[in-house]
Amino acid sequence: DTASADATSRFWDAATGMTITPALKHPVNVLTAVFDSEGRRLLTMDLFGTARQWDIAGVDLPDRFVGEYSNVSCAAFSPDGGRIATGDFDFGARISNATTSRPTSSLMVHGASVRELVFSSDGKQLATFSEDGYVRVWDAITGKLRSLLPKACKEKWDDQQNRIAFDKDGRLLLTADG
Repeated sequence: DTASADATSRFWDAATGMTITPALKHPVNVLTAVFDSEGRRLLTMDLFGTARQWDIAGVDLPDRFVGEYSNVSCAAFSPDGGRIATGDFDFGARISNATTSRPTSSLMVHGASVRELVFSSDGKQLATFSEDGYVRVWDAITGKLRSLLPKACKEKWDDQQNRIAFDKDGRLLLTADG
């Protein structure tokens, strides 16, 4: 899949270089796209902070739009694909049911816009990285804060350089500050 400046995402055949489905459309430029772990659902996020979820189980079903989230700065599927975490520009993060789009946890409040988030491999924890430089680790079921790491980002946030990642057991969390 590609995200592009023409307000669409497209699927391509890697062997032939040909598009294989109609374009998935947004009203403005699509900035990024995220697959669930099984490759059955896709989240596309646009310049205005709208995230759209698509059911892509069949090659002929890319126009099956199944949910929308507003003011999104980042998003991720849980490892089992059953939940979606979204960070927003309004200093919050949410976890929602991937099927119904309804919240499954309380709002996770931050001191600035949430710019990256990641689930642990077991789906029990969610780490968030916000523009205030703090990394927070949340209980991904209840939405309660588990820990606040000291400022992990010392300079201004940079989408290309600041990252977080759990190890495979969810015991260690890596922060990278470019």
